[in-house]
Amino acid sequence: MAFLYFIPGKVKTMSLSRADVNDAGLGYAFESSPVCCGTKAGPNEEAGTVIASVASIAGRRIGYYPKQQTWMEIPRSPCWIGWFNDAIPQPQNLRREDMLPGPSVRLSDGNWWQIPLARAVSSDEEDYEVQSAIPAARVLDESGQWVRGAPEARYAKLWDVANEVWDSVLEATESISDDKMELSFETDACVLALQANYRVASIEISVLGLLTDQTVSKIIKAMIGIDRLLERLKKKKDLSGDDTSDGDLGYIPNIDLQ
Repeated sequence: MAFLYFIPGKVKTMSLSRADVNDAGLGYAFESSPVCCGTKAGPNEEAGTVIASVASIAGRRIGYYPKQQTWMEIPRSPCWIGWFNDAIPQPQNLRREDMLPGPSVRLSDGNWWQIPLARAVSSDEEDYEVQSAIPAARVLDESGQWVRGAPEARYAKLWDVANEVWDSVLEATESISDDKMELSFETDACVLALQANYRVASIEISVLGLLTDQTVSKIIKAMIGIDRLLERLKKKKDLSGDDTSDGDLGYIPNIDLQ
């Protein structure tokens, strides 16, 4: 069973358009038109509509049933999020139709979540070409050769953030900078990574309790292929005879650079 959402003000009993869902700021949570049920009194004691994903209602009757459900207001939104008390949403209920490949990481709910490999080096030991699970356009370069162009628009922000994370880790390992990633930045990076493969945003991730200091570190490592990166850096260091410090990885604990 996926999450339920309450949109105040609009009482719909048959269907709710994607435009209405997007206007409510809930477009990320649906890949098709939701099922809905109008109610005269929702969790805010006002009229509105309860909506849910068609593919994940698991035969439940959609509506506002306060004795069977838990509801909370979404920060900075007029909408509410809810779930059945005996059916907290699981990763399989929230998966997107198109999943980006990458490693699976066990998060604080005890479940395994697939993290997109957003930025990594190739597996070829002689090749440091950038690899990414993020799909990109195929475009012609100036010589008429096909090359990868800009990432798909829906993943552009994830690509930008992954590159910032990558640069921060490299700078730390090479002692170029003592700056640490801010808590808000690294947490938002994890939200983007999860949102790429699951119909979630900050509120769902908070409700599920997925992020801790430890799981943030796991997701950051997974999205940039940290194991392969550190292996490459160690080989590069060994070949160069560099005996400088390995640097401070800030909020990425338990990474052994030795």
